[in-house]
Amino acid sequence: MAIKMFFLTLRYFIKKTSDMDRKDFIKLAGLTGGYLAASGVTKGEGSSAANNSSGISAAELQKFLVSLTQLKPKTVDRFIIGNPETVIKKIGTCWISDWKTCKKAVESGVNVLITHEPTFYTHWDLDEKTADYLSSPEYTKQLYLQQVDKKKKWINENGLVIIRNHDTLDALPEKGIPFAFGQFLGFSNSDIIASRTYYNVYKLKKQTASSFARILAGKLKELGQPGVAFYGDQAREVVSV
Repeated sequence: MAIKMFFLTLRYFIKKTSDMDRKDFIKLAGLTGGYLAASGVTKGEGSSAANNSSGISAAELQKFLVSLTQLKPKTVDRFIIGNPETVIKKIGTCWISDWKTCKKAVESGVNVLITHEPTFYTHWDLDEKTADYLSSPEYTKQLYLQQVDKKKKWINENGLVIIRNHDTLDALPEKGIPFAFGQFLGFSNSDIIASRTYYNVYKLKKQTASSFARILAGKLKELGQPGVAFYGDQAREVVSV
């Protein structure tokens, strides 16, 4: 589900004009004609790509991406690993830049990969040591650090650049994840009764909570999710979600 919402949103904002010069934007948009088929997405589901004949760098792409909405000064939307001056040959997008996806990117000729979730196992990637890490035995810490170093070395040796795009996708006005997901569920913007960054509240036709849960589960089944969790009074009548 999340992967498809990611693609739906990304298809919008890579075409959206920003404060870039129009000529430069057209060059950039030409690179985004295809998407890497990430884990959980079948081959052929947006798995083509375009070559970069105009010499656009990963740094220019990152500048464009973060220009699409106003972000907080501290954001995970940044370069994770690789040389920002790398000239883009082929762009891939994915939900999670795990080993399988990174390897598929390289095999597909992708040298710049845009990921939504972390590459190095924590929300802040290489800049974070979680409580789990700090409380682990020394042997476990060493295994973790070895895995991080192994992945870093492989990525660098293969000339792959990884850009994180998480906060922008979630916060993008009108087309971000809350909006894209709401549209998938059949709501329109006119159904929104409250909205703030990362959240929308939609009006519903009055019904029981269990009735809406069944509708939700039915929609998510289309994306391969087997069900939803329910907490609370199933008979309670609801008018918003």
